[in-house]
Amino acid sequence: TGRGRALGKESGVRTPLHDILRHRGGMESMRHDLGDALADTSAHDPFMCVKCGAKAAPGRKLHYCGRCRSSRYCSTSCLKADWDAHKGECDTRREMRDAQLANHRALGGRSKDYKSYPDHESPCEITATIPGLDNEIQLLAWKHRGKSPLIHVSSCFGDGSDVRIIMMPRSFWEDDPGFADFAGEHTIEAIGQIRRLFEVYLNGTSVPGDFCADKQYVTAKSKDVLGHPDGCLTVTSQITFSQQLIRGAEIVDALTTATRAKDLADAFAWFEAGAVWTIAPQQVLQEIRRRSTVVHGGTTPPGSVPVPSRGLNNEVAYMMMSGMGLKFDVRLTGLVAAAHLNGRKGVIRQDQDRIPTDYDRWRVRLDDGTYIDAKAVNLVHIRPEDYRRIKP
Repeated sequence: TGRGRALGKESGVRTPLHDILRHRGGMESMRHDLGDALADTSAHDPFMCVKCGAKAAPGRKLHYCGRCRSSRYCSTSCLKADWDAHKGECDTRREMRDAQLANHRALGGRSKDYKSYPDHESPCEITATIPGLDNEIQLLAWKHRGKSPLIHVSSCFGDGSDVRIIMMPRSFWEDDPGFADFAGEHTIEAIGQIRRLFEVYLNGTSVPGDFCADKQYVTAKSKDVLGHPDGCLTVTSQITFSQQLIRGAEIVDALTTATRAKDLADAFAWFEAGAVWTIAPQQVLQEIRRRSTVVHGGTTPPGSVPVPSRGLNNEVAYMMMSGMGLKFDVRLTGLVAAAHLNGRKGVIRQDQDRIPTDYDRWRVRLDDGTYIDAKAVNLVHIRPEDYRRIKP
């Protein structure tokens, strides 16, 4: 404890959660099983089968899920094989698509025009293909929900390299003349549509007063589309908050503020509820129990929740944030051999192709681009003003 090893600059990459759980020594089969399961957390190429990764044969198209018209498959067998994993999100995807189509019609658009834009040009694909972006948007909307915010997301390329997110409170989008710079000649229609979205359910029927700021939020997603009359296509939608996401952020905050048994038990319940739905919850919990004993010196009876500690709580909080695709900002403290680094800020970045020299240490990318390996007990989580997704 108290030692840190400074490293040179190197390129960091986003890693799936299985790299958090990688370690030397025993349980190799569990490590590989987790790797196989957690690799599915990455975004899929929109032209590849989400189950096997195969592309459509020349002259043929991928099949869509018949319910949500969103997930794509190369064959019926892949569609059926993926159902257990897909069914948890199928209804939500279908509701989002129906809402977006209803909003398109509300602006006077025709259904066939909405469908005529290829999926890779649709603004909806901005968040569908960028890990963590949806969660970043939701938590921003949740933080400012009392201001009736419009969360505007825009992109030219759709690969995440140029995504811009702007929170526009009602005082801006409804009353500020500057909103005209955003909406252009469609300002009046845009304000009217946004007002309606704060009063309707996802089925698109107008029911004044039904909107609840603790349950729904409103986004406008814009993407440059070649050939579109306005140069870009914008889809405005009302979306339901993920209560698991909101609860996850609350638990992370509690875990890194104190060492109460209740907070660690809440984290276990969060995993058990399938919040990171591509991971087998018991595998994650088993690894947490193992680390509690092997790394942090605790004693954890099988099937129980470990005794909390600062180091273990930090690790569990990071596992949760990584599962949500969000950055885990930290400040170094308590280092002895590298005491000059105490107080420095950074973000945990486990590199995908690197097995840590010490499996009880975490790789931190400091704010100047250098790296250090430090134990979890030497990290203090910096609660962000706004949550940010993990970027490449």
